[in-house]
Amino acid sequence: MKDLLTEINGENTYLIYEIAVNESLDTVIVGMMEHNKITGILPMTTVQLNQTKYLKYDITSKVKMSELFSGNVKKEMVVKCFLSIMNTLINAEDYMLNLEDFLIDMDHIYVTLGKYETELVCLPITDEKKTDAVKLELFVKNIIFSAKYDQTENCDYVAKIISFLNSQPFAINKFKEVLEEILDDNNVQLFHSADVKVSQKDELTPISVAAPENPVYNSIKPAFDTVVNNNTVDAFEISDKKALDLSNSVSEKKEKKGFFARRKDKVKKKEKSDKKCKETEMVQLSGMASEMIIPGQKVVSTEDGKSIGVNVNNSDNEVTGVVQKANLTKLPNTTFNHVKGSFGETTVLGVGGGSETTILGVNSLSSADNRAYLIRRRNNEKKYIDKDVYRIGKENSFVDYFIGDNTAISRSHANIIKKITDYYIVDMNSKNHTYVNGTMLQPNIETLLQPGTKIRLADEEFEFNLE
Repeated sequence: MKDLLTEINGENTYLIYEIAVNESLDTVIVGMMEHNKITGILPMTTVQLNQTKYLKYDITSKVKMSELFSGNVKKEMVVKCFLSIMNTLINAEDYMLNLEDFLIDMDHIYVTLGKYETELVCLPITDEKKTDAVKLELFVKNIIFSAKYDQTENCDYVAKIISFLNSQPFAINKFKEVLEEILDDNNVQLFHSADVKVSQKDELTPISVAAPENPVYNSIKPAFDTVVNNNTVDAFEISDKKALDLSNSVSEKKEKKGFFARRKDKVKKKEKSDKKCKETEMVQLSGMASEMIIPGQKVVSTEDGKSIGVNVNNSDNEVTGVVQKANLTKLPNTTFNHVKGSFGETTVLGVGGGSETTILGVNSLSSADNRAYLIRRRNNEKKYIDKDVYRIGKENSFVDYFIGDNTAISRSHANIIKKITDYYIVDMNSKNHTYVNGTMLQPNIETLLQPGTKIRLADEEFEFNLE
């Protein structure tokens, strides 16, 4: 199978497939595609020029799935894209289209930003099998295991998907059910404990306790603590004489213990232990030898007069005690530097005033590099290009340079790519196209930028420069 090329025709961008002499079209599929608008499948037309036939697919203002998943991905993005693909494959059966008729790879699946609806390429060539169930399963697994997930979100949904993939043979309908269940989890109401009536002598203060968001955690440990007036308190406090019975069907033995209650003497022991820990303000360092020395720490005196920890001067004659009780409330001469890279912001700690540490994999600009930037001519707005792949468009949740006041700009209009010290611009199938020094760019083709280059995105003018 040949590669699909891109072509601009007016405002639209097309994928073009040239049909070879030894290839034949499935006329039934071609008829279905040309006479029906099938949800989730790229619109296709056939064109003949001289003796050569072509298939054309409209990809205007759509982003490749590979581009969408090149950065940190969010739950909504992952689940909706996969769900859209599964719905398309299920719906395709009504039009006599099979799994083998589609190109299932990230470079041939196109996504509408915002809604995260996917559209597949149906290639009606009878001489070649494109995709089968095994390839579909591998396609899903490769994405799930290689994606970089947004760590600000709860990523439990990834574990659910992996559990499904590892537990049973892959089936489109079953995978769809898992994805729909994940989406429904967002609407699950938090659990609240039932109201309980007790007498005054029981000394019980009922508090509504919300279960943790993690459903696995709910099945392991009930919530004992909650926050009331910004203070963490015990959910239930009872006297020694009587334990709380939350169910009339529990046995006498369970009643004495209680499922959600603690005896008052246990609560007092816990409070006493917590108070002692707060007064000493000591912490234990796990995984370290008990006699390990921590340089730069002040000597901490105990009640019996012994000195523990390490003093600032590191004199051997004053070093005694154990590391578990060292005071770690302050590190001397600590500086904090923020380094921006392609994986968000990373905090680099330089202790003791020494040289700064370089984090491998973070592509920060060194002092020797020239900083690239764009000037927006309309308002002289200056934007630094601070990522290897710098996205420009009007989809605020996806791009790095958000242009929301110009409707001619596409959701993902263009990318500026840094390669070592050079910068390139790439049009991302934008509806109103990208121009460099007056010349319109072909989509997905890198064009080198020089200082002073004039860039036009639709009708919006910019200038690229270095400083």
